[in-house]
Amino acid sequence: MQSASSVLGLLALAVATGGLACGSSSSNAHPSSSGGASGGETTGSAGSKTNGGSADAGSANGGTAAGSAAGGQPNAGGQPNAGGQPSAGGSANPSGGFSPADIPAVGTPGVDYVSDLQWKSAVVYSDFGQAGTDSPIGKDQTVNGKTPLVINGVSYAKGLGVKTYTEITYDLGGKYKQFISDTGLDFQENSSTMIFELKVDGQLVYDGGNKTSNKTQVEHVTIDVTGKSTLLLYVRDGFDDKAGDLGIWGGARLIK
Repeated sequence: MQSASSVLGLLALAVATGGLACGSSSSNAHPSSSGGASGGETTGSAGSKTNGGSADAGSANGGTAAGSAAGGQPNAGGQPNAGGQPSAGGSANPSGGFSPADIPAVGTPGVDYVSDLQWKSAVVYSDFGQAGTDSPIGKDQTVNGKTPLVINGVSYAKGLGVKTYTEITYDLGGKYKQFISDTGLDFQENSSTMIFELKVDGQLVYDGGNKTSNKTQVEHVTIDVTGKSTLLLYVRDGFDDKAGDLGIWGGARLIK
């Protein structure tokens, strides 16, 4: 029979041995699934993914990819986020939600928009062949002062807003080669039909006929004015016996 002291010594040894086994289980380099989720390699990996590490989701919280957008740096498009530059439409969306016309930028060499030129004369007649009125002519705006100018859902930053029986004459001085413009009804008003005409040095060179009889029509006009002295823009009533319709010379310009 072993003495009491011997038994206690054996028990102490067993406890010490068991403690070592338990300790190696919790600190082993290959933890169990629960041990890993709590603080082993798995936890370290997950932490790097969600707390600013270099891996996947970590970028979203301060990393080098999507996180930079959250931090106010340029997004995937290379442009600043919501706090940065305005959208394509600009801060006030100058195109008004319409599709912008593909026309040269202001200041393009060799291009003069007629709305930037001083006309030789401008008259708005009250009726065909009747005395003139004080009705306005819109430079880069409609007769009623709306911007932008719109033909068939396309917006023009440059051009003239006119009403029926408006006649505008420009001095060319022989320095231009072409006159280019789109023509159509004012898309933002309840107009019906208009006929657009052009005269160069007193000769009729363009008569749009009744091609502008509804707001979905647009005519593209290109006229040779090489060496010519004067250009006259005129709009008259269509074939519906109504005066006062509103139209647009969209992007009207002279090319040197």
